[in-house]
Amino acid sequence: MSFLCVFTMAVLLALASSKPTIETDIVTEILKTIDGRDEMWRVVSYLKESRDDLVKELPLVSPEGNKLSYTFFAPTSFAFTMQTPQDTVDPLFVDDALRKKVLIRHFARQSISSDDLAKLDKLVMADSTEVELSGKSGIEVCDLPAIENTGLSCYAAYPSFTFNSKSGKCEAYVYGGCLKTENLFDTEEACVAKCGPTVNTRSKVIRDAQIQPESVQLPQNFGVVYFVDRVFMDGEEVNTAISDHFKRHPNTALCLGLPCSPEAPIDVDVTAVDEPALDIRETPLAPPPDSPILLGGYRDISSNEPDVKEIAEFATSALSQGANKASPFVLSKVVKAERQVVAGFNYRLQMELKDNADSTDSIVCNIVVFDQSWTSTRQITSSDCNPPIIVPRIETIPELKAEDSS
Repeated sequence: MSFLCVFTMAVLLALASSKPTIETDIVTEILKTIDGRDEMWRVVSYLKESRDDLVKELPLVSPEGNKLSYTFFAPTSFAFTMQTPQDTVDPLFVDDALRKKVLIRHFARQSISSDDLAKLDKLVMADSTEVELSGKSGIEVCDLPAIENTGLSCYAAYPSFTFNSKSGKCEAYVYGGCLKTENLFDTEEACVAKCGPTVNTRSKVIRDAQIQPESVQLPQNFGVVYFVDRVFMDGEEVNTAISDHFKRHPNTALCLGLPCSPEAPIDVDVTAVDEPALDIRETPLAPPPDSPILLGGYRDISSNEPDVKEIAEFATSALSQGANKASPFVLSKVVKAERQVVAGFNYRLQMELKDNADSTDSIVCNIVVFDQSWTSTRQITSSDCNPPIIVPRIETIPELKAEDSS
């Protein structure tokens, strides 16, 4: 009987010892790898703030005792700067839930090598969201469609070649005879000479973020870290977090963009504590810049998106006022739209205008509009029209004053 007990205990000990015992966590291992890098200081600070939540959400050992690994797409500090305002509270500092949600979006529950990443076209992230992976060419024309998609039909049939940005290869294409772009070639050799691998450096894109070539392998096969130039969050989440913070804490004083600590108190008017907080869009936080600094690249967006239509209508109205017209220009169509994330957004549009609805002549305008929702700022920062028209220097979203509404 005693032999059976000893044997049973030995088996149990052997089973227990077969499960990995890991005295670390994924956040600790990532911090060992990227802490100290100048371009990573912001994501490092957010990882430290959310360490406990992330360790629970992303364990290194499964309940069954299996070792787990992860891939982390780490946004640069520059990416956070582009997507958060710098003259108010940091939304990822004052909103713990948003910070956790955003960080988890940057994890995948598997370790993905560079070779495997290059082959993937989809990936399931740690928040169970499936995202697309695409390729981006270093040569802009190689990402263009073979023809402009205007809805017109072309009925010729010319054997041609175009560079497919998804496959990364030059592929046969039957050209209809009209609306060609620069990404259409008579021969495969011409296509390869322009967009082939020897001249066209390509990168992987995830959620509109370009994945940088460098990657860092975590020790003990815990995973891999890639660096990306964009944060997986949108402006609405940022605005909501900031607005909700000031509604909860209307008298928040700021010390370098963060709520001041108890060691550095700021005098506030205590009589105003019970007053309702203003919505962030009704409360400009800083005067609009004379010329917004360009912080990142433009990305193509659909001309049918609601925000593009709104910006185009604003620009049409502003150009009409600047030209001092008795009747406003008529927006015919938005030919092309691009958006750039700064502390807000820059919209670069190519538009066709008409003097009036009956006019057959078009005015082609290339404009840039800066839009910053949390300060209610919207302005034309550059424009070029053919034929030329008078351009307003600045246009700002009008705010409804109390006396105007009476």
